[in-house]
Amino acid sequence: MDTFLALITAHLLADFLFQNRRMVESKRRIPVLLLHSAIVIVTSIVLLGEVHMPIIISIGVTHFLIDFLKTRSKRDDIWPFLIDQGAHIGILIFLSIIYPYTFNFGFWPGKLSHDLRWFQAAMVLVSGLMLIAPFGGILIGKLVQPLRDEIESEPHGPIQGLRNGGMYIGWLERLLTLLLVMINLPAGIGFLLASKSILRLGEIKNGDQRKTAEYIMIGTFLSFGWALLVSLLVQVSLLFWFPV
Repeated sequence: MDTFLALITAHLLADFLFQNRRMVESKRRIPVLLLHSAIVIVTSIVLLGEVHMPIIISIGVTHFLIDFLKTRSKRDDIWPFLIDQGAHIGILIFLSIIYPYTFNFGFWPGKLSHDLRWFQAAMVLVSGLMLIAPFGGILIGKLVQPLRDEIESEPHGPIQGLRNGGMYIGWLERLLTLLLVMINLPAGIGFLLASKSILRLGEIKNGDQRKTAEYIMIGTFLSFGWALLVSLLVQVSLLFWFPV
């Protein structure tokens, strides 16, 4: 469990924090792929606290190959994203099963001793934040993209708004959902959901914009649903290291 936590946190950080938009757009180039794979390796070594060569080589090679195959795909919908992430996570699960005690014999248990569980809790929270915000944004964006394409084909044209405004709104609502779950105030999620629904539906002024209204509601429910799921997983994971 500890080994998998370290590896999955490293993966999420490397893929969704340390990989910027320019790198994503240039990943068809081999040097960029190699750089990204190197970042994955370094992040894994740091959080694992161990230069475990079988794990490090396996992660570096498989991450490069999986991303290489994804960049050669002509599709950019939800399925390549899910297959790509599923393959990465599947490799990490497999390595954690084969080498389950790698983290326990690494740097961090010896250095932190009795404070180790705080480091583990921090990794749980970091993983949760990555899943809630950037990962969730990409996931939901790809899920609703067919609906957005249908709306933008209508005579009234594309949905207008601030540049990246929708992305930041989604991040904030999901992060607030996580916060409310962590402080045991889940009732506040209903207030957030109602507030956003009122504000966003207030943008719909004409009866012929039903598609846009439905698109907004579907995106909203997906966003809050994903946030609740991840928040509950984070809460359960924290209870594993901090039992009541």
